Amino acid sequence: MERKPKPIYLLLLALILIAGVVPFGAVSASAANAGSETALVSGIAKGGNIKLTKDISLTAGLRIPEGTTVTLDLNGKKLDRGLTGCVENGSVIIIEAGAELTVIDSTDYNAGVITGGASSDGGGGIYNLGTLVFNGGTIENNKSLGETGGCGGGIYNGPGASLTLHGGFISENEAVNGGGIYNAEGGNVIIERNVNVKKVGIDSVEKITNVTVTGNKAENLGNGIYNDSGMSLCDAAVINGNGDHDIFIPRGNLIRIAGELTFTKKIRIKTPGGNNIITEDYSLYNSKKPSSFFTSADSSTVIRLTSAENGEVLFANEMKNTLLEVYENKKLVKREEFENPADAWSKAMSFAGDNTYESGFSNEESVVEITLGSDFAASGSL
Repeated sequence: MERKPKPIYLLLLALILIAGVVPFGAVSASAANAGSETALVSGIAKGGNIKLTKDISLTAGLRIPEGTTVTLDLNGKKLDRGLTGCVENGSVIIIEAGAELTVIDSTDYNAGVITGGASSDGGGGIYNLGTLVFNGGTIENNKSLGETGGCGGGIYNGPGASLTLHGGFISENEAVNGGGIYNAEGGNVIIERNVNVKKVGIDSVEKITNVTVTGNKAENLGNGIYNDSGMSLCDAAVINGNGDHDIFIPRGNLIRIAGELTFTKKIRIKTPGGNNIITEDYSLYNSKKPSSFFTSADSSTVIRLTSAENGEVLFANEMKNTLLEVYENKKLVKREEFENPADAWSKAMSFAGDNTYESGFSNEESVVEITLGSDFAASGSL
């Protein structure tokens, strides 16, 4: 007579099948469920993994205390502070120095939301003085407005704090400075992709995510990001569609390029004026001309590399001479400045005439590019 499988084997098989379809970014089975503000505060005090099971309206900001490590799974739910006017300590979440918070969303579409924060002293959505890793979810419709603060409508990243952006959306936030994110002096921001490999049955499926910063607004500077300190960027992040500029970079601060840039929507940069180098290690990882990735909020600004080799991205609006740049296979191979624009034009035609280079910018493989300086009007027409 055929023997039936023991129940324990059936149970193990069921567990294996369930494990094969766990959504990307899901926390472990040991996560504490939280369906109320009381349960959420209690879970944070204990540390570890917490998963929202219901939308939660908060009566006070959630504080991650020093020495505590928490992973918060929004799980497609809403975490709402419910404020309309800015007040002191009006953030949705406050991360103290020495605390660590990772935010994920185990749903597929970043449906979990952190919203309703309105803080007069910074960080309407999240006020970070510790370590914040944002892997998924959406931070939206938060604000930080006030004469004494008003920095970081979505996220305020304070002195000595660390912010890593791997995925999710930061959108429709508002502040005096840094509508989406304000990175204060001494803070550090890392923007890079996240690769999550998940077992689905016997197969391994790779999911790559990048953060999107869009639709944010600043009354003053930094609609998307106000970067007053260290910031690194690589991969395919979307930082675009934040009013007349996406990132404001005060003089002397840089964006460290930590790898190949692969995004297609250009980041609109605003600088204080004059000549400003905005990157570090650009040519170490990228051969395309910088105008493939960056554009200027000031129409009079010229974007170029500081040298043909090991060059950094320079935003210059004090160039008087006419600039001739030659790109071969997307790499800058020659640059000359001419007092007389006609000389630059003649030299450019000599390059383009032998069919080694193409005139125009359609494929960006081989290009001769002329940028007229401010002395052009005094030099006559070409």
